[in-house]
Amino acid sequence: MLKRLYLVQYSRYASIEDFMIAPTGATSTTRLNPFYNEKEIKRHCPLTRLQLRYEQFDEDWSELVDFSTLRTLILDQPIEQRMVNWLSVKAPFRSLSELEVPINCWDEQHSRELYSQAFATFIRGIAPLRSLNIWANPLTSNILEAILEKHGTSLRRLSLPTFGHLESVRFDAYQVHEINRRCPSLRELELNVPRSKGDIAEQAIYTALGSIPQLQHLQLNLDCEDRTCVRTLANGEIEILNNPSWDDFSQQSFPSEGGPAWEVNPRNGHVVDMLINCALDAKLAEEIFDCISSAKPLGAQRLDSLRLSIHGGGFFGDPNLQYPADACGVLEVVRRVEKAWMLERSDVGALEVKELGGESDFYNGLNGSSRRWMDREQEVLTPQIQTSKSSAHCYQ
Repeated sequence: MLKRLYLVQYSRYASIEDFMIAPTGATSTTRLNPFYNEKEIKRHCPLTRLQLRYEQFDEDWSELVDFSTLRTLILDQPIEQRMVNWLSVKAPFRSLSELEVPINCWDEQHSRELYSQAFATFIRGIAPLRSLNIWANPLTSNILEAILEKHGTSLRRLSLPTFGHLESVRFDAYQVHEINRRCPSLRELELNVPRSKGDIAEQAIYTALGSIPQLQHLQLNLDCEDRTCVRTLANGEIEILNNPSWDDFSQQSFPSEGGPAWEVNPRNGHVVDMLINCALDAKLAEEIFDCISSAKPLGAQRLDSLRLSIHGGGFFGDPNLQYPADACGVLEVVRRVEKAWMLERSDVGALEVKELGGESDFYNGLNGSSRRWMDREQEVLTPQIQTSKSSAHCYQ
C-alpha cells in the first residue's frame, strides 16, 4: 500500500505506474493533471507522508489523499489564504505530527492581518505536533501565540526562521523564556534573534536559550537589520534618525554624495553599528556557544550543536517598506565580513568549529534542507577547541 508520495517532473511519465518506478533521487515538480484520469491514484490514498516541491497545495489534493492519515506534511510553497480558510473549517489533519510550511504575506497590511488570523486558526485546528517548521515573512505575534498555545507541550523540534523585511516577532529574552515555559520537551530550536553589539540585552537572549533544559541542537540566525534608523512621516517623507551622542563623522550621511535619488542613505554611525553586528568570527561564535552552555541548569541536557549565521545584513529601513542602502555598497562589505559557523561538541567534550559558506544567500532548516543557493562548507578552522575552562562566562 502506498504510504509516501514525492512529486517529480519527467515528461516521459505517462501513467502512475511509470511514476511509481521513478528514480528516488528526483527532486523536481509535476502537476496534478497527468494523474487525474488514473484510477490507481484517483482515490483517497492513506498516505503517511506528503512532500511537495514547487507544487501548490490546494483543495484538489483532498481528492487524492486522505488527510486524516497524514503524519508528515512538507511544503515549499506558501498555502494561499483560500486554502488556509478551507483547512481551518475542515480541520482534516487528525494524525499529523510534523509540519513544514512557508508563510509569505508581502502585500498590503490588511491582507497580512487577514492571512495571519486565518493561519493562526489553522494552526489551532491541528492535532498537537512534535515537529514544526514555519519559514515566515512575516512571523506575527498571533501565529506565535497559536503555536505555543496548541503545540507547546508536545513540540520536540521548533523552527521559526523569517525571511524578507516585513515586521516579525523579534525574539528577546522574554520571548525565549516564554518558549522555555511553554515548550518543556523542546530538543531542537531555530530562531532569528537580534544582534546589538553583544550588549546586555543580547547576552540575556543567549542566557535565556541556555535555560531550556532539554535543548540539544540550536540554530540562530543573528538578525542585523537596522529598522530604527529611518521612519516614515505622516506626509510620506522618510526621516533619517540621528544619535546626538555620535561624533561629527558618525552623524554624516553615508555616502554624503552620489547614489540614486530614491535611495535612503543611513548615517555613518548606522553603518558602523551594522558592520560590527555582521562581523562574526570563530572566537565570537565560541563565546556565544559558551554563554548559552554555561546557563544550562543542573541536570539539563548539554548543548551538542549550535549553528550561527547572519540575517538582514545591509538592510536599513522601515520594516514594512523596503528602503535598503544596498546601492551604497554596504551590502558588498557585509558579504565580505559576515560568516556562518557550525559548532559541535564531541563525545569527549571537545568543541569543533567549522566555517560555512555565506548564509545570507540561502536558508538551511533544522532538517538540513537548503532553500536558497548552496552550502559551501570550508575547512575546519579550529578543529579542537577545549570547552573545559576555569570559568564559563558570557562574552563582553
